[in-house]
Amino acid sequence: MINNNNNNNKIVITSAPGKVIVFGEHAVVYGKTAIASSLGLKCYSKVEKTNNDVVHLYLPNLQLEKTFSINELKTIKSTMNMKVDINNPIPISDEIKNKLTELSQPLKSFASEQAVLSFLYLYLCIAPEIVSVKIEVNSSLPVGAGLGSSASYAVSLVSSLLTFFNYIAKDNFTDKKSLKLINDWAFIGEKIAHGNPSGLDNSVSTYGKAQAFTKGELTVLENFNSFRFILTNTNVPKNTKVQVQNVRNLYNNYPNVVNPILDSIHNIGERCKELFTSENIEEEKITKELKDMIDINHYLLCSLNISHEKIEKIKQITKNYGFHTKITGAGGGGCLLTYIPKESDEKIVKNVKKELENNGFTCYDTIIGGEGVQIHRFNDEYINKEDEEQLKVIFK
Repeated sequence: MINNNNNNNKIVITSAPGKVIVFGEHAVVYGKTAIASSLGLKCYSKVEKTNNDVVHLYLPNLQLEKTFSINELKTIKSTMNMKVDINNPIPISDEIKNKLTELSQPLKSFASEQAVLSFLYLYLCIAPEIVSVKIEVNSSLPVGAGLGSSASYAVSLVSSLLTFFNYIAKDNFTDKKSLKLINDWAFIGEKIAHGNPSGLDNSVSTYGKAQAFTKGELTVLENFNSFRFILTNTNVPKNTKVQVQNVRNLYNNYPNVVNPILDSIHNIGERCKELFTSENIEEEKITKELKDMIDINHYLLCSLNISHEKIEKIKQITKNYGFHTKITGAGGGGCLLTYIPKESDEKIVKNVKKELENNGFTCYDTIIGGEGVQIHRFNDEYINKEDEEQLKVIFK
């Protein structure tokens, strides 16, 4: 029997999925419905008790390793007068942000700066006392591809810290209260990374499955569960801000033309919401409608001038094999989703992935609509025995 209060050998490992926009890109900016889903690519966070008087942060994906002295962090926590109510997270103040930014320097990139700043603030808030720990976060999500990498980082990090410091019991990890606590704190991390996020990414990463998002309101699509897709990265850097502004310019110049396009994208999201909240829908009907909606949504997005020659190359390659593909995210590069129905021939799936990769694209054969945040290890106990070998590979 494991002693849950033994901090001498305490280890917690959790994971959180990324997210994809399935339907509703750009239209969601105008109050229309978007469908977002969890992604099989995940971020894993490990918190381990140490005895070397430092807090050690290791982020191999960012080639980043930092240590912070226990005494220095204790001083910051006391002098910054951080009065924390664990059930009511508050955003970082400018004063604390400046202090922690100064403490974290030097850093090589903006992504590294945001990751370290989020970690420091979340650790100082969540830890009831500053103790020596090593935190390692490993991610299979590409950064800056519109796949919710920062939210996945925040959710996995927060969930491991909350469990390590005994605010969440491993046996109650996915009850409503625990998930809300994780989501609320992860949203604080997202605010550090993005300023004024919608909360969609961290919600999908926490709760999993798929959610319809309309004007800030979320509806869980209970029946949208574990569909197989190929996620293909064009490896063309995207600029969401530029793409959103380009669509805004079209909207301002031609409102009577662009509005019907946005309404049509909205109607696809609404139909998806209806389809996956209905009872006893036949799988054959779901498959057919998904294929149709993927094609329609893609061409509607193309009419907003957000495509790219690499996007259309991927679309054509997958079409040649009989698969249906669409842009996911802002466009202009980034990633695409290709639906792989259950009845698909594995030889054909293998061939399409091979051709995509031969053309310089990066493919991920993954599941969307799966589980949200999960706990994998608590001290010496692996929650699922099959996790043990996988985790040994992730945390070498």
